[in-house]
Amino acid sequence: INSIIVALSVSAAFLFGITLIIHKVDFRNIVVASLFFFMGYIVFVVNLVNSSELINYPHFFATQFPFVSATGPLFLLYTLSITKKKKSFQLFDYLYFTPLSVIFVLLFPYYSLSSVEKIDVIQQFTYEKQYQVLRYILAFGSIYSLVFFTASVLLIRKYVNWKSSADRKLLLFLILILVGALVHMTSIFHQFFPSIKLLTSINLAFCFCILTFYFYAQRNFYLFRFGTIERKVEHKKSTISDADKKMLETGIYALFEEEKIYLEEDVTLPRLSSMMN
Repeated sequence: INSIIVALSVSAAFLFGITLIIHKVDFRNIVVASLFFFMGYIVFVVNLVNSSELINYPHFFATQFPFVSATGPLFLLYTLSITKKKKSFQLFDYLYFTPLSVIFVLLFPYYSLSSVEKIDVIQQFTYEKQYQVLRYILAFGSIYSLVFFTASVLLIRKYVNWKSSADRKLLLFLILILVGALVHMTSIFHQFFPSIKLLTSINLAFCFCILTFYFYAQRNFYLFRFGTIERKVEHKKSTISDADKKMLETGIYALFEEEKIYLEEDVTLPRLSSMMN
C-alpha cells in the first residue's frame, strides 16, 4: 500500500508541476510547480531509503537534502501571492534559497564519490551511525523550512476572515501548511532518534501534502490561476415586473431580428434605450 501511495504522490507531483509550467510560465506557477517537483523528489528518495533500495541506486543518496530547505520558502512565496498579491520575484526572494546552495556545496564531496564509495557511506550512515554531520545538515534544512511554514500560517491567519464563506476555502490550505510544518518537526526529531516507522510516517505525511494539495488545486482553481478567492457577487433583486420584462424582451427581439439594428455602425446603448422607449 505504501508503494502505491508513494507512486501516486510522485506521479501527481510531477504531472501537476509540468501542467502548470505548460499552461503559463508566471510567478505563481513557477513557485507551485517547483514546490511539487521538490516534494515529489523528496518522497521518491525517502522511499528508496525506507525500502532499502538506496544501495542499488547510491547516486540518489542525500540528493533530497537541499530541497528540504526550499519547501518552506516556496510555501511562503505562494502564500504571499494569495495574501499580498505578489506577482514576481524580487532580489530579496532569492536569498530565501541561500541554504539550498549552501547545503549543496557542503554535500558536494559526497555527490562526487564513486558508486562503491557512496554505498560504503550509506552503510556507515545507516547502520554504524557515522557521518552524523549529514543528520545535522538535514535537521538544519527542516528547521529553516519550519520557520517559513510558521510565517505562512501567521499570514493566512491574519488575512482570512472566517465569517466569509469565500475565505473559508483557505481553511484546507491552512491545515495543509500545518501538516507540512508537522512533517518538518517530525523530520528534525528523526535525525536524532532515527526509526524506520518514523521515516515511513514522515514520507506518508509528505504524500498526504502532495495529494491534498493536488486535489485542492483541482477544486479551487481560482487560487492557482488567479491567486485569489472566487467571491460570489450578491445582486440586488430586480424591481422590474414580469410584464415589463416580457415587454423589454419582445422589444429587443424586434430590434435585432426584424430591424437588424446590429448592422448599423452608430448603434450605441443610449440609442438602443431611446428606441426601446
